[in-house]
Order: sequence, then C-alpha cells, then structure tokens
Amino acid sequence: MVWPCGLVTTLSTDFNLTGSEFGLALLPGGWLAVHAWSGSKMQLVRLEPGLQPSLPATAPGTVCGGALGSGGPFGAAAAAAAAAGLPGLPGLDGLAADLGALLDGGGGGGGASGEPAVGADVEVVVGDRSFSCHRAILAARCEYFRRLFQSGFADSSRSKVSLPDADPGAFSLILRYIYCAAMDFPSPLLRALAELADRLLLPAASLTAQRQLLSATCPITVVEDLLWAEGRGFEELLTGLKAYYLANAHRILEEAPHSLEVLMMRSPKLHLELYAAGIKRAKR
Repeated sequence: MVWPCGLVTTLSTDFNLTGSEFGLALLPGGWLAVHAWSGSKMQLVRLEPGLQPSLPATAPGTVCGGALGSGGPFGAAAAAAAAAGLPGLPGLDGLAADLGALLDGGGGGGGASGEPAVGADVEVVVGDRSFSCHRAILAARCEYFRRLFQSGFADSSRSKVSLPDADPGAFSLILRYIYCAAMDFPSPLLRALAELADRLLLPAASLTAQRQLLSATCPITVVEDLLWAEGRGFEELLTGLKAYYLANAHRILEEAPHSLEVLMMRSPKLHLELYAAGIKRAKR
C-alpha cells in the first residue's frame, strides 16, 4: 500500500519465487532491495517513475488519513516519521530515513507494540528481548551476520539468532547503526556498545564508542577505563587513556587515590608502565 504522503506501509514477501536464490523487499520511498543469498549480496534499485498512491489524498490535517496516527496500525513511530517529512525523500538523501522507518514500522526492533517489523525474516534474541530484523540488511551491513548467514543459517524459513550475553539496550542502538548509520551513543552504554560492535565486526561503531568513552573519562573513572580497555585489547583507547592519566596524575591522586591501589593490584604491569612514564615526564 502506498499512501498519499509517499509512505509504503506494506512490504510484500510473498513473491512465490520457489527455488529462487533472491529475496525481494520493497522499502519505503520506492527502493527495491534485491538480496542474493548466494554470496549474500544486496542491490538497491530505485523504481522509476516513483510509486503512485494506492489511495486518494485525504482531508488536510490528517496523517495519511489516520493510518499512521496513534490509532492506526503502524503506531507512533511511523506517524512521527511521516510528520517529519519521512520517508519519501528523493534519492539517497532519504535512504537512511527509509531504512529507519522500515526498522520502526509495526513496532519493529522489539518496539513497544511487540509486533514484528514489516517484512522481517529473522529474529535476534538478546537477553530477554527479541528484535525482528531483515536478513538482507543485516548481511549487507554487518560482517558478523554475513558470515553467519553464509554458513547455511539463511536457508531456514523461520530463523532465530541468539546473543544471550549481549546487552539488549546496546544491541538496539547497534541495530539502528546497521540500518541507518546512526551513532547516537549514550554514555552509560559506551562500554557495552564498544564491546558488542567489536564482537559483531563493526569496527567503525566500536571505535566511535571508544572515542566517546575517552572524551568522557575523568580522574574518578580513568583507572577503571584503563583496566577495561586493556582487558579488551582496545589499543587506540588504551593509548589515549594512558595519555590522560599522565596529564592528570595529580588530579587522580587528589580525587581518586583509592584507584591507584586498584590499578596496582589488578594490573601491576600497567601500573609500572605508567609510573615509569610519569618519572620520564617529570624530568622533561
């Protein structure tokens, strides 16, 4: 269904392509996603001319005739997208918004409505939460899922992936990064985000979270951040935190003296390295 505002509120998966090696998905805004299971490749095709509304325009002041309002079948998330002028933006400018609307449509991504995302064909269970997703998008945007699906997992018509030891809140944000390239990472989840992104082979997202963590560190938290970064092997973050520690040694001693004992007990090697670097720094 194509509404007068340009929103595609249905996404057909019943193409009856028995034996086909391709999966098709019609994205909001007139993009056709063609996913080849063999090799796990996805192509986006812009349908020209643009899709025409299936229904006539409705009265002014309504959002697609109420279909996207609070009482409509697609919930507040879709209504907000339409009210903001999304989807239906021309060309690639609206692609991220289109994919975000696809993720949010029908309560997708484990939303409050609990309904599956439109056209979803794989379920990702993270802790006590379940996220309905699209295999083609996960495979195209995330190396971890691409390898997983290529291993034969994608042959199942009803598939489920479990990440039991991951943080559901972090995965929700990672999922939005996969769909929309959004990196709006809140401070309380930076460690979980960096770890999960690294695990899912998303280096750009992991590095962004690590750099935000470095920017947010302070004398009270820097030792714990150092120990955590050392344990995860995040070398760039570890180098930045060492530099912060050396530049703020006096503040750390004044504001968090107990943390120095923690550092000495939990990582003697790192403590010795920073102690020696501090002596060299003082001689300059």
